[in-house]
Amino acid sequence: FKLPLSHAPTTRQALRERYDALFSISDRLPYMHNLHPPEAFDLDTIIQYLPKDFFISSTVRAELASPEALPEINCAALTMALFGWTARPETKIRDGAAVCEACFRTLGLWLFKSKDVNEAGEIIRPATINYLDPVDQHREYCPWKNAKSQNGSGNARNSVQTLELAAWQIVIRVLKNDYGLREAGKGIEDEKSRAAADIISRPGHAVDRNYDDEDAESIREEKDKERWA
Repeated sequence: FKLPLSHAPTTRQALRERYDALFSISDRLPYMHNLHPPEAFDLDTIIQYLPKDFFISSTVRAELASPEALPEINCAALTMALFGWTARPETKIRDGAAVCEACFRTLGLWLFKSKDVNEAGEIIRPATINYLDPVDQHREYCPWKNAKSQNGSGNARNSVQTLELAAWQIVIRVLKNDYGLREAGKGIEDEKSRAAADIISRPGHAVDRNYDDEDAESIREEKDKERWA
């Protein structure tokens, strides 16, 4: 049941597809106060890990002139997507449903959504089921919930004790690490730009200097080292 989650671009793309599917039935999703994710789950921090254009489709991205035009995030859709849920086509289930494609669990979302909420967001008529726990609703063997299923720790070859994480925890870790790499890359580029500007600003520096073969080879080696780093 192990899910391939280590490749950051693939993990982000799969998350975006689940989010889009859930976003398409936004009016059927439970309210955020109907969702009870684990206590350690911090959606605001996770949103910071995502690229700035994560919520923008490729067709719309080129048309946006300013960051103010970014679409509003559907927090309920993103939360459920992070825990492995996606949406069933509305043509199959009229009232909307969420499904896990790993354990094939199907949720009737209308059961978990407050029936009546006033303008202040206060619950007037509660949901049929008090709340939706996006982890607990997976089947016991599901890798989104079960760390042993995701990590295969029952294998006798695993002689080294490793930290077991469920799939949703791995997704968050991958997003966090990918964010760290992007930020580190920005820092390196900024430092290189400042260094280049400093060299050019020195007295007597010739921008169009012709380097001999030895200098050119040295520069190529330095660039190769930077790329490997």
